[in-house]
Amino acid sequence: MEHTLELSPGQTLHLRRHGALRLQLQQGRAWITRSGDPADHVVVAGQALDLAPGRSTVIENDGRQPALLTLRPAPGLLHRLRRRQPPARPAVAAPAGRAPCAGAPGT
Repeated sequence: MEHTLELSPGQTLHLRRHGALRLQLQQGRAWITRSGDPADHVVVAGQALDLAPGRSTVIENDGRQPALLTLRPAPGLLHRLRRRQPPARPAVAAPAGRAPCAGAPGT
């Protein structure tokens, strides 16, 4: 589902733990802060930014005119993120004759 929003100059929008989204700016300028991302991003009209799932994002109109933005699901982003993750490490079994540590999975 696609959502088009207008932010007045200085207005902010806080997205909490959203799914994978693509933010497209049609008009204006926006300052984007994403949890887990050490850099902030400035997006201007005609630019887009992918927002990873499970994080919080703050979008602020950083310009002098209204900012018009569209948020839409980005299912392809999930696929790209999964491909970048390192392979899962195999579980390590306790040596023969030793009990696994308390609190370890399966105990």
